Amino acid sequence: MTPDETAPEPLTAAQRLAAALGQPLPLPLSADEFAELEAAQDRADADAELIWGVRGQAAA
Repeated sequence: MTPDETAPEPLTAAQRLAAALGQPLPLPLSADEFAELEAAQDRADADAELIWGVRGQAAA
């Protein structure tokens, strides 16, 4: 067995943030919650396009 096979999986950004804040890791979103989040992001992107003339990540 090589050292790579025994190494733990790297932490995700959410895991690192939860550990840094001393908080439990949040539960994953359900399919309905994820769809709601995507719809809210689409609305925010449309608003940004109307206000600033940019869409999505182009504003960054």
